Amino acid sequence: MSFRSRLVTYFVVVHLALAGLGGWLVWTQPYALVGVEIALAVSLAVGIGLVRRAIGYRALAADARRLVHDQAFTSRFLPVGEPDVDELIALYNRMVDRLRDERVRLAEQHQFLAQVLAVSPSGIVVLGFDGEVSSLNPAAARLLGVPATATSRPLADFRSPLAAAMAGLAPGESQVVGLDGSARVRVQRGGFIDRDGRWSVENEGVGPDIDVENWPKDVIAGHDPQLERAVQEGLKLLEQNPNKRVPRPAPIDRASKKGQ
Repeated sequence: MSFRSRLVTYFVVVHLALAGLGGWLVWTQPYALVGVEIALAVSLAVGIGLVRRAIGYRALAADARRLVHDQAFTSRFLPVGEPDVDELIALYNRMVDRLRDERVRLAEQHQFLAQVLAVSPSGIVVLGFDGEVSSLNPAAARLLGVPATATSRPLADFRSPLAAAMAGLAPGESQVVGLDGSARVRVQRGGFIDRDGRWSVENEGVGPDIDVENWPKDVIAGHDPQLERAVQEGLKLLEQNPNKRVPRPAPIDRASKKGQ
């Protein structure tokens, strides 16, 4: 049963019990029925307002989950007037701002690197996890005698001495390869190492600080385990580092300033 169903069920059961108590008082204590009816009316008004606000906050969380899932980092939420909810909204807005800035920064770096590789006189071939050609710049395409779109294939499939020599190199090794005529080129297989001094690969990503399992049954039930755990961690950070509220200053006396 969802949170909304539990809340509505509780609301209906409590007020049905109050209505039954009122019906019993009709026959036993008619004068007390007036007080029960007033309490029932007030409870109904307050309960309906609380249920609407709770459902609204639930919809707000669903919207945040959808935006994160769709990577819509340009959307932000406005405060709703509730201190606890406003702190979560501020935390979410800061998170999407950082994600948006990081995305823009990475896109700019990727664009700059692509332009440098396009005009480089050195042939550069980027390999994927399984040794397939992920990309190659125009200089590498000319040396290998293949179009620049010849990707997603192993180097051995290019059927050239240069490609065969490149495929047989280990990380960090280099070799001089003869081309047609007297031309010679030096090929080298490069890479980078991680902080532990081991050869690493691109696009491996960063290991999570907190492991969260996305079980299919939870996703089918409408939950987002990663987002819900992120909210829990955000609440813990808010408790450890509470937001200091600045008192609102007194209104500006504009009338006296006009008279000066």
